Amino acid sequence: MKKLTMLATFVATLAVPLVLKSQTTVFQDTFAGSSVSTFNPTAASPGTLNATNTAYCVAASKDARGSTIGSGAFNLTTVATSSGYIEAQARFTNAPIVLNAAGQYVEIFYTMTANPGIFNGQASTNMQLNIGLFNTGQSGPTNGGFLWNAGLSASSNQVPTGACQNWLGYIGQIAFTTNTGPVQSSSLAYRPPQIGANNLNQGLGLSSGAAGLNSFTTYAGISSGSGPVLTNGSQYTVDLKIQYVTATQIAVTNTLYFGAGNGGTIYSSGGWTGQFGGIATNLTTTFDGFEIGLRPTGPKSGAVSVTNKITGVTVISYIPTAPTIAGLTNQTVIQGNNTTLSATITGVPTPAYQWQTNGVNIGGATSPTLALSNVQYAQNGWTYSLVASNFVGSITNSMTLSVIVPPSIAGLSDQAVSSGNTASLNPTVSGVPTPTLQWRYNGANLTDGLTVNGSTIAGSTSNPLTITGAQSGDSGTYSLVASNSAGMVTNSMYLTVGSGNVAPILTGPTNITVIQGNNGTFSATVSGLPVPTLQWLNQTGTPITSATNNTLVLSSVLYSQNGYVYSLVASNSVGSVTNSATLTVIVPPAITSQPSSLTVTNTQSASFTVAATGVPSPTYQWYKNASPFRAAPMPAPPTPRSTSPPPRRQIRAALIMCRFPTLPVPRIARP
Repeated sequence: MKKLTMLATFVATLAVPLVLKSQTTVFQDTFAGSSVSTFNPTAASPGTLNATNTAYCVAASKDARGSTIGSGAFNLTTVATSSGYIEAQARFTNAPIVLNAAGQYVEIFYTMTANPGIFNGQASTNMQLNIGLFNTGQSGPTNGGFLWNAGLSASSNQVPTGACQNWLGYIGQIAFTTNTGPVQSSSLAYRPPQIGANNLNQGLGLSSGAAGLNSFTTYAGISSGSGPVLTNGSQYTVDLKIQYVTATQIAVTNTLYFGAGNGGTIYSSGGWTGQFGGIATNLTTTFDGFEIGLRPTGPKSGAVSVTNKITGVTVISYIPTAPTIAGLTNQTVIQGNNTTLSATITGVPTPAYQWQTNGVNIGGATSPTLALSNVQYAQNGWTYSLVASNFVGSITNSMTLSVIVPPSIAGLSDQAVSSGNTASLNPTVSGVPTPTLQWRYNGANLTDGLTVNGSTIAGSTSNPLTITGAQSGDSGTYSLVASNSAGMVTNSMYLTVGSGNVAPILTGPTNITVIQGNNGTFSATVSGLPVPTLQWLNQTGTPITSATNNTLVLSSVLYSQNGYVYSLVASNSVGSVTNSATLTVIVPPAITSQPSSLTVTNTQSASFTVAATGVPSPTYQWYKNASPFRAAPMPAPPTPRSTSPPPRRQIRAALIMCRFPTLPVPRIARP
């Protein structure tokens, strides 16, 4: 049976674990590792306080010297006779958590392991598990040694200034009753600050005897006689949560969960919402300390040792904050490339995201990053904005996309001029940013001015390039190099300068070998005066349509083109010249017939056969268990040459192995 007391719908909501919210883990101690928290600090040695370690002071009304810390557990042990308490007190942060807006909360929970000394055990008829959150005024419990009064009275002066003097906060107490006694109520209370120089500063729990302790609500306790028995050896988690409601109101919830952590099934829960003034005149919304403990009560004869084995304590906070965006900076992208826009975003709860282009929402762009594919120059200067929003607020951050374009050169064609005339090389150059230019002659950079040939160069780093009074010595290859931050490109042409007309001179093309399915390119260098016209011819001597420059690209060649001869004809008014080159097409190997599995006796032979095609004829290597079989590769039989499409060559190769008990099928590697 789940026992849930709800004073209001708001309080019931608080009891539900908010694991889906953007919580912050402020402190978490598992009492393990190479460095564990300080046990019973002194004023001279107060211990270290960070996100995983603190300084615990153990306070008890009975002997607590059996308590230990380390090896993954904090064992709070006391020797109880009829009743008493034991608790651990500590600060959990140097930066107190301040609740000052609706929805903010701070929460502490500890996981403990039930044992016979606590539930259904020998300690007492009743038991209370304590947990509390406090405003310490940043004064830690630096007392030295165990604080246990063994019968101290309120007038005793054993703890004059230490312990938890001036600590103010709230306490939850989950009560458990065995079936031998009346059910005791669980309760929530507040602890006013203790300012006297006496032992009232020693404890924080409901049973510590501090002055002014007031239980402001009670709720159903747990009884082994009317509900599920808490199982020895199982883990349970005790939780206390304090939430800001208004400037004059807070809500407190105390919950017991099955299992480790505050996300399990609720076993018992109670809550209270209180106004400033009235019953809780000392409400605080600042927290930096906690208390975890145990109170065994009820009639019992003789002293019994009671231990609360705590395996972890965690403090979390939920402080909603408006979104922030950082790191969304301007980007420069080369046209055609991809880029991703991203930023560092904070906010509690996690913000919702929306990307915009020039102020317009981008459909479906609601993640923290935005991927831009195949960026084009048309996007240059666009503004991309990220809007992050939650219920606290909204923020927009923007960046500008700059798109640069690699240089390109078009229209640089071979030319011929007569000696003494002017040659003007004037291609079309584009690119963003505007490319820088450098003309070269036969691979060497040109400079403006008079040449050794008597001609004059102008525009060596611009466009066009002008050669005034060109001479025969100016004939050669002219190249234009265009570069910018996006890349570099080079384009070339041949200039012929002569005193009269010059017959075409053709260098190339040369033979090429191409794998079937790939592209093949023939190219040649041409000079002459006037500039020759060019025409490529196919294997039958027929002109190829639109093939009238010095390169010929053959797309996706087939084996049926193997041996084709392609020719380039260069012509002008002086004459004509033709050069030819042969295309050779090779075909990758392909296995057309796989070997079959065999089973033989130890007196039989086994023969595996494979058939494959390919040009040139494949060689073979057998494999056994992925390793080459140590036998000589078997060459394929010779095949007569042919320029016509080849028949499918059926190459059969056999491997004979004798007197093997069994022979698994070897894996055949493609040649």
